Amino acid sequence: MSWLDELQLASFRGVPFFVDSAELGFGRRSVVHEYPLRDIPFVEDLGLKARSFTLEAYVLGADYMDARDALMDALAEPGPGRLVHPYQGEKTVSIVGDLKLRESTAEGGMARFTITCVESGELTFPSSDADTAALVELSADDAIAEIDADFAETFSIDGFPEYVASAAAELLGGALDALEAVAGSLPTLADAKATFAGALGDARTDLLALMQAPDSLASTLSGQIGSLVDLVALPGDSVAMLRGLFDFGDDAQLVPTTTPSRQQQADNQNAVIALVQRTAAVEAARSASRIEFGGAFQSGITVSGRQQYVGSGDAVALRDELAEQLDALAEVSSSDTVYDKLITVRAAMIRDITLRGADLARTVTVTPEATQPALVLAYGLYEDAGREAEIVTRNKVRHPGFVPGGQALEVLADA
Repeated sequence: MSWLDELQLASFRGVPFFVDSAELGFGRRSVVHEYPLRDIPFVEDLGLKARSFTLEAYVLGADYMDARDALMDALAEPGPGRLVHPYQGEKTVSIVGDLKLRESTAEGGMARFTITCVESGELTFPSSDADTAALVELSADDAIAEIDADFAETFSIDGFPEYVASAAAELLGGALDALEAVAGSLPTLADAKATFAGALGDARTDLLALMQAPDSLASTLSGQIGSLVDLVALPGDSVAMLRGLFDFGDDAQLVPTTTPSRQQQADNQNAVIALVQRTAAVEAARSASRIEFGGAFQSGITVSGRQQYVGSGDAVALRDELAEQLDALAEVSSSDTVYDKLITVRAAMIRDITLRGADLARTVTVTPEATQPALVLAYGLYEDAGREAEIVTRNKVRHPGFVPGGQALEVLADA
């Protein structure tokens, strides 16, 4: 096949014409920066130049004037149009510069055009998306700093009887025990667990000294709670661990505030409980902002409390749980600043999960008619037997070979 066979009949907006010659302008947009006392300039590359096409076109024939007028009308229409270029093929172009029309008696029955156009794309503008997860991180940092400061202003054992210090030490020891317990509630990364255990041991050893410096005590305890997230690979597991601290101290006995010393003992107790619960809730919100909603469901996970957030229902449930916890803690806060920080974290977390979880698959309820293997059920629902682990884990099925019939199951809606 010769090059002549590759040529296409030229037209613009469906109006045909002939082409004598064609030029293509192309290249890169470069800006040359020349500086005083520098002999070699710097060339800044700004990307490709717009491709321009210059066509020496003509129409001819006994009725050439009709063809001429039709092409003139097509060229004068506003906006981009479809050009069939004899050498370059179909292009969407916009006419630029002056169009030229030449007619002469020497070339009777012919009208010549000089057409210049550039390749045209859609009008688009830069778009921006709010980094909602980063906003949660920032608000969490602010909240933790204020929570620590509020604790340091309240907690004190200086100038009080020994029983005030003893009661505080016992409660703080209980807090460290609670941290150790939740750290062991899920499989953890070996190296991180060793680091966590070492820091926890140091805190126990230095506890009496830390109690003399409430600001250091606050940062140590909140930092230890925050380090729980380093023990596991999945942010969802971090949430599960931190959830175990949400009710810390709820069963503590009330301290009768009959004397100033007893009042301080009560204040210390409330301060420790508030620090643990507030920090756990804020760190849980931070971990939630790191969850990749819609990720692949893990197989073989049966540990209580462990969950993958793959459906919109999962995301909404997590959002509502954390919002309720932060709201409850804010309502009982005696510090206006702490209240504001907790509400800010709550708002940032709600926005983040709502936006990132908006496009997740919905969860629906199905009830198998008869007991069957999870493989069969997965294939019937999704035509994908590989999703059987998703069904088993989400519904805590005891044996994947026997999914009970007649019992409602929660599954993801088939996208």
